[in-house]
Amino acid sequence: MMDTNDIIIEYDVAKRKKILLLPIAIIAFSTIMLVIILNAERVKIYYLAMFALLILGSIYGIFVLVKSIFSTDQVGLKLTDKTIKFNGTLAGKTIGVVNLKDVESINTSVQYSTKQIYLKLKNPDQYIFQKSKIEMANHGFFINSTELKISFEELDKLLRDYLQKYGSLGIEQIRTI
Repeated sequence: MMDTNDIIIEYDVAKRKKILLLPIAIIAFSTIMLVIILNAERVKIYYLAMFALLILGSIYGIFVLVKSIFSTDQVGLKLTDKTIKFNGTLAGKTIGVVNLKDVESINTSVQYSTKQIYLKLKNPDQYIFQKSKIEMANHGFFINSTELKISFEELDKLLRDYLQKYGSLGIEQIRTI
C-alpha cells in the first residue's frame, strides 16, 4: 500500500540501454580476437577458451540486462517514512529494506568514477547476514543514480531531506566528502 509520504524512483530505460553497449563491445572485440587466434599458425587453447568464455559471459549479461529492462518491476529506489530500499546494485538488492532510524550518517564520494551516496548504518550487525563481510566492511552501503530517473544532485538532496525529516540524522551527520 502506498502512503502519501512514499517516494518511488523508477529505473531510466535509456540509461539502462546504454549499459548494454559494454557487453556488445566485449562480444565484438572477443570475436575479432577469436578470428585472429584461429588464423594463427599455432592456436593457443588458453586464449581461445578465454575469449570464448568472454563471449558467452557477455551474451549472458545481455540476456540479464534485457530481461531487467523489460521487467514489470521498475522500482529502483523506494523511500517510505520508515524505510529505504535500493535495487540499483547487487549490494542494495542483497541488503534489502533498511530502517531509516538505522542510518547513522550520509556522505557523498566518488567510487569507481561514479558519484555515490554512502549510508553508514548504526547497527550493521542486523543486516550483515544478508551481505558479505567485505561489503559491510564500512558498516553501510552505497546508492547511486546510474540507472535511476533522477540526477545525482537531486537524489543526494532528496535522501538528505528525507533522512533529516524521517530518520534520526541531525545536521552534523549530513556532510559531503
